[in-house]
Amino acid sequence: MRPGPTTSRTIRRGGTHGRFALLEEGPGEHHRSRADLVAGPDSDAGDERPVLFRILHVTDFQIADLSSPARVEYLEHLRGDPRWALMLPSYRPQEFTALAQVEAMARTIRDLAHTGREVDLVITTGDNTDSQQHNELADFLAVMAGDRTVHPLGDHGGAGVVSAHAAAGGEHPAWALPPDTPRHPGAVPDWSAPFVASGMGVPWIACYGNHDALVQGRARTTGEVENLLVGAAKPTGPAGPDDWERVHEAAGADRAIDAYVRDPMCFTVGATGPVPADVRRRTFERGEFVTALREAGALAPAAEPGETRAYASYQPHPALKVLMLDTTNPGGYADGSIGAEQLRWLVDELVTAHSRYLAEDGGWVDTEHSDQLVVLCSHHGLSTLTNSYVQLDRDGDPLPGQDLPRTVAPELEAVLHRFPNVVLWLSGHIHRNRVQAVRTATGGFWEVATSAMIDWPNQARFVDFSLHDDVLRIRCEQVDHLAAIDPEAEPDRVLRMASIGRRLAANVHDGVGGPHAEGTPLDRNVDLLVPVTKSLAERLREG
Repeated sequence: MRPGPTTSRTIRRGGTHGRFALLEEGPGEHHRSRADLVAGPDSDAGDERPVLFRILHVTDFQIADLSSPARVEYLEHLRGDPRWALMLPSYRPQEFTALAQVEAMARTIRDLAHTGREVDLVITTGDNTDSQQHNELADFLAVMAGDRTVHPLGDHGGAGVVSAHAAAGGEHPAWALPPDTPRHPGAVPDWSAPFVASGMGVPWIACYGNHDALVQGRARTTGEVENLLVGAAKPTGPAGPDDWERVHEAAGADRAIDAYVRDPMCFTVGATGPVPADVRRRTFERGEFVTALREAGALAPAAEPGETRAYASYQPHPALKVLMLDTTNPGGYADGSIGAEQLRWLVDELVTAHSRYLAEDGGWVDTEHSDQLVVLCSHHGLSTLTNSYVQLDRDGDPLPGQDLPRTVAPELEAVLHRFPNVVLWLSGHIHRNRVQAVRTATGGFWEVATSAMIDWPNQARFVDFSLHDDVLRIRCEQVDHLAAIDPEAEPDRVLRMASIGRRLAANVHDGVGGPHAEGTPLDRNVDLLVPVTKSLAERLREG
């Protein structure tokens, strides 16, 4: 039996190859009920009821052009120096398998549909690409929409792809692989071979993440960066002590990321290696991202003249409204916030999903609108909506397009406290499974972050909605992609690559999500209970 829903079986670290952890099958995990927002225990919460709607939540693909001249992989040499912490990771040993990982998950979703586990909507919550490049976006759209050819190591046969050549047994820097990694000699041609993507096969939407909005997910592009990107030389890092001294001088005495946000070319020093020049490496703007989604068949924000916004409202069920937010800060830095215009739009959308809500002064307001459940989705969740940075020009004036002033977590949470039909917020960015109850003045909602597809445990999450009297059950269930646990046992070329990537990811203990990115059992297969009004429960049943 292949991997899939983790109620049947799980994948865990087990056994070693020297210092390298191997993977093994573990027992399945049952659903644990979480009644943090319900007044008392609900005896029917574990009963099976018809699923009203099913979402697949997947996030942080970080599909990268690994030959890109804008990459700063060599900064991994500085890991452990706190000044550089926010510039890392700049590289992942498993990154050459990103497209194979997503393809494996797409095939998993299609296979599960034949067993009665059809998905109504796929939501990706951002960082679909790694560095805002057109060729990365084209690959993301291919694996989501399907029926398009993709090249796992890029269109140029793996030129400049450090991770793939290291995993295949080639020479590599010390930081390129975990200790005692099993090698795959001669595998680069096999890994480079194109495949036709399957696609998710169901409606999908895609949030905009900081790696979709900024170079390396951190800085606004510049003319110098654009010229570097399309050229034929990839910086390979400082060539000696003098070059490293220049890097440290550019970083300054405090945080290196501050220097990078001001000038994303500041650490581009030293030696270079040849890569094919490619105009498709130029960066895309927000409006181009939204247009490309729409043309690929995604549910995307409405096309209006001059419209560039990446936030939108969807109604996939008569009694359900999905609000997709754009939490990227266009000024720079990895963490998020939302702008003034978007905040006004959000309040308007929340009002239209409520027959009754709290005004800012604390009084109840009755409306003529019908109640709807509200699900928010965005790249950042409350814990990382901390970035109110404003980028200024040389005269000290804000650069255009930043939707000022920016709103961060406390102010946004205060808005949500006024609207009782908000039941769920899906996010990514932290690369870790985490489920938290957020209590509000009108009840509360669940904040659910799912681990990254690019990092361990390389999973997605089912999110099922069902009713138990007047209690909404949101059933979350982790899903492993169907690639064999042991790469040597996987006959399919693409799935074998995905299996290799998952095993490599399990050996990266200092990634974004930390050594325990899988979370605790209460962050994985859980039944999240939320009380709803009788009228809203009736609308959901009629839907």
